[in-house]
Amino acid sequence: VTTCLQSCLNTSIALTDWNNHTISLSDVTLSANTIKRVFGDLTVAAGRKLTLEEGVKLEFAPSSRLIVEDGAQIISNGTANNKVHITSMCDDNMWEGIELRGINPALPSKAIFSHTIIENAITGIQGIALFRRMNL
Repeated sequence: VTTCLQSCLNTSIALTDWNNHTISLSDVTLSANTIKRVFGDLTVAAGRKLTLEEGVKLEFAPSSRLIVEDGAQIISNGTANNKVHITSMCDDNMWEGIELRGINPALPSKAIFSHTIIENAITGIQGIALFRRMNL
């Protein structure tokens, strides 16, 4: 086990960190240059929006992921000079990545990434959809 991973696993979770958190009651905007650590999954529930302003850094613990459910949105508003970073807490340990769900065609998830770096993920962005079998 690497020193960085041990550090991640031994880190106490602060009140400002997200631990298996679901954005479900209201939309959330992370202000410019905020650093937010995520332990476990971060889920954006249907009908909710997560907005990341320029310079935001989301750091995910190993095996964590960002889930955008049907009807939810993630908007990442980095700039050329102040990018948004979505990454792992430790450069040598991967997080799972972003999962965009599109199971219900009436409630598609929405993702907009402007000047955003997604790194150190097993899968950067994965779309999960329900495909209907059609007979032609």
